[in-house]
Amino acid sequence: MANFDQDAAATKSSAGRSLSDLLVAVVSAPFVFIVGILVWVRQQLPKDRKAVGTDLDGTVWNFFSDAFFPGMQEAVPTLARKLFCRLGKQQHCNIHVGPAEMDVISKALGVVIERRGTHDWPWLIEESALWQDPKYRELWASYAEFRREMVEPFWRAVDRTRHKYLRLFPEVAESFDALHAHGKKIYALSDAPAYNASRKVVETNLAHRLDALYALDTPEPTDWNLTEEEKEFGRQRIKDVFAELPCKLVILPVHYEKPNPEGFFKLMTDNGLRPQDVIYVGDSLKKDGGVAANVRQKFLKDDSSNAGFCQRVYARIYNRQVAEVAFLWAEYGTYLPTVVRKMVEVHFHPTRTHLAPNTVKYPKMAARISNWSLVLGFINNRIKLQEVHLNPSAHSQPVEGSGH
Repeated sequence: MANFDQDAAATKSSAGRSLSDLLVAVVSAPFVFIVGILVWVRQQLPKDRKAVGTDLDGTVWNFFSDAFFPGMQEAVPTLARKLFCRLGKQQHCNIHVGPAEMDVISKALGVVIERRGTHDWPWLIEESALWQDPKYRELWASYAEFRREMVEPFWRAVDRTRHKYLRLFPEVAESFDALHAHGKKIYALSDAPAYNASRKVVETNLAHRLDALYALDTPEPTDWNLTEEEKEFGRQRIKDVFAELPCKLVILPVHYEKPNPEGFFKLMTDNGLRPQDVIYVGDSLKKDGGVAANVRQKFLKDDSSNAGFCQRVYARIYNRQVAEVAFLWAEYGTYLPTVVRKMVEVHFHPTRTHLAPNTVKYPKMAARISNWSLVLGFINNRIKLQEVHLNPSAHSQPVEGSGH
């Protein structure tokens, strides 16, 4: 009997709470509606953005056309000639190497690029089949000889051509200076290894224009049986760069690679920013656009399941406003000559034999821009932000593959 009375009391109490929640919802509905209208009106007004976040490769410079392509044009034939001279047991030769011989080099490097997710892996040559395959390793008396004949010439060609040809896109430097003149902060968020991103911002005279650079760590390989001697050259490449970097550097864990939004959250937390304070510029709809979309999703996530009806509705409306990250698609950075695309997507891909169409679906963006100077219009409120949904499947997106 006592249990029956307790169940009846519990049922009555539950019904009372439901009725109370319903009455609160009805009474509060006009208030919630008015708040929603006010928030919507506020969203339509131009926003005063405090900072710009920017990608680097493909956004402030053309990494593939101006650095990777000329570097590989010089380095690959050099390595192919040295390798096939050894295979032919000729110590002093100047043999002609054709596409087949050069593909041996590029495919071997492409396997490592695909596995490591970057074209700038410091141990690229050591981890490739050029050293790991016994039939090639036996061509060299020691690693010291392999380093002298293959590793060092490769990276010299890469560094020399990058320093010679890599330049900022038009109006990038002037736009950065103008933003600083208006009191805005500029932060770079890159998927490139921190050591290489640092080298490029220094060589392009961009480092002193950045308030901070956020880029990925380059942990020494533990999943490959490289000796300390074989790791040393890559270690030194990393150490040589950081000493000369004039701006703040924040090294992010490798798993923060975009579109993971954690790097963006780290940037905001470090600098006291909210999503609505920042415009983010990037060329990759999948990676950079994905960051903006994932930031929005995290802020919209409603995990307050025990909150009342009105609190949930208000949180939903309010969070939609604070979660807005204005993503500007740097469309200009996606257009590459066919010969460059073919090198990146075919020759340096471990298995691909032809250019593949892009069929990935992409997130929304604030706008697409044809040059970096258009960012000024958005951050100074001269142009109203409007989200548009584009279907860029007809455009080439080679940077959607392995990282830079």
